[in-house]
Order: sequence, then C-alpha cells, then structure tokens
Amino acid sequence: LAVALSRGKRADAAARLADLLDDVDPTDPGQRRELAGILGLLGKRKRALELYASVPLTADDRYTVAGLYAGAGDWDAAEKECRAALAADPADARAARMLADVLTARGDKKGFAEAVRFYEKLLKDDPANAD
Repeated sequence: LAVALSRGKRADAAARLADLLDDVDPTDPGQRRELAGILGLLGKRKRALELYASVPLTADDRYTVAGLYAGAGDWDAAEKECRAALAADPADARAARMLADVLTARGDKKGFAEAVRFYEKLLKDDPANAD
C-alpha cells in the first residue's frame, strides 16, 4: 500500500486498502491508528477521523487529526486538537506553530491577534528558526 501511495497509484492503493479493511483487528488501537493514517493520505477524511476518534490519541495523532480537520476547513475542530496538544505539552513548539497557523487560516481578527502572539513567542524562543 505504501509503495502504491508513494508512486502516485491511488487506484492501486485504494484497492489494497479495501483488502486491508477486511483484516483490521477492531480491538487493536495500533492497527486502527495506522488505517486512519492511510485513509487520511487517500483523502478519506471523514472515515479517518472516525477511526482516530476510536483510539487514544498521541501527540502525533493530534497533529494529524488537526491537519485533517484543517484540510476540510473545520477550523474550530482543528483549533481544538491543537489546543489539546499544547495543553498536554505547553512547551511543544510544533503544537504552538500549528495552532497559530490554524488561527491565521480561520481569518478572523481575534484569531489573527492570538496567532501573532504565538508566532512572536516562537521566534523569541528560537530566533534561528524563522519558519
């Protein structure tokens, strides 16, 4: 499946995914998480989010889930995931950056002002990282 995805053969990957769905152990969070990631790569956001909702989320999962929501334009849900990641680790620069990006993308003045504060803190904490 990964080979098909990496070569841009989405149809082949989708066919392989259909086979994998039959073999997933519904009690294994690791398998459900992996399948959710694959579904997300295939653009099956809704199904990927359903699977992620059924497993305990790691920090990396939260970034992925936030990205899935952001990709669907659900800024409130993306913000919620970013804030959850930041609450779990307030020093997590990746979570702060992602939250600032989501707040900026939403496009409202309040969110933009908060995003600027996050960007300023990120730059202060790591001046060499201008991204």
